[in-house]
Amino acid sequence: MCRLLAYAAARENLSLKEVLTPEQIEGFLWMSTIHNDGWGAVHMVDASDSAGIDDGGAPSEDTTTSIYRSTESAFLDPLVEAVTAEPARSAIFHLRLATPGIPLEIENQQPFSCDGVTFMHNGSIENASGNIVDNYEALGTVGAIAAASSSEGNAPTEPYLPVTHEEFERTGGRSDSAVYFAAIIKAYGKSGSLVKAVSSTIADMRTVYPDSSYNSVVQTEDTLIFAHAVGEGPVSKELGKIYTENGFEQHIADYRDIKYRELDADAEGDYGNAGVVIASTGFEQPEEEGWHDLPNNTLIAVNTRTGEYELSPLK
Repeated sequence: MCRLLAYAAARENLSLKEVLTPEQIEGFLWMSTIHNDGWGAVHMVDASDSAGIDDGGAPSEDTTTSIYRSTESAFLDPLVEAVTAEPARSAIFHLRLATPGIPLEIENQQPFSCDGVTFMHNGSIENASGNIVDNYEALGTVGAIAAASSSEGNAPTEPYLPVTHEEFERTGGRSDSAVYFAAIIKAYGKSGSLVKAVSSTIADMRTVYPDSSYNSVVQTEDTLIFAHAVGEGPVSKELGKIYTENGFEQHIADYRDIKYRELDADAEGDYGNAGVVIASTGFEQPEEEGWHDLPNNTLIAVNTRTGEYELSPLK
């Protein structure tokens, strides 16, 4: 149960302070008074220079990655100022409100990173039988049976492979979000397409956990994907109570909504696509400034080198 923000600034490195107004950044960070179980960020940066190999090391790539994670609340962490001022070609930011029963420890703090992919998630993946983290290794068998017996008859063409304990642990996390990430990594390795991996993973998990939230961001050196995928059920009473008690009741109804806005081209007008910023609600995102709703069951895929993006319906 978290807040997510991501942007891709094509052809140049921009900081969050250059992407959003001071008031918008303040509004986003103020959400950490509720989402106060830690925060994190990942920046993909165009390197200003390439390292040599005279010292025996390998040459650096043209993109460098920096990761920051803390169990401290963002509004209390003095490093927030530096991280939000750090330029990046693409970046993701996560404010955590831990799922009940999931430990508050650095291993569970997002964004996660594995195999050159970074990931963050808003939601808990559970049903009447419990949280996915308690039975993820049985997911494949259960999912195939559930789909095969559904009234629509949409049985998978091949059995969905479960996430193994080894694959789960490789993500570094110990939560339901880590299971979700492990499944995406597995599907990505199988298909070679990040869009297909995210889409198929959500479809597979929904055979067993149809009402869960799969709002998530996946980032590589070249691609940023933001998925808006939530069930039809209402926001939990527990979350509604927390928001009401802290004066954020106006955001209960749109808690799982996602909005996006194209970034402005540079003053010279040289850029055909300047990039895009995508975020959870909780701060001012006025329509007159170009903010649009990202429809539910839709993902937005951004080429972070060109700024081109496309909206695609989920299965």
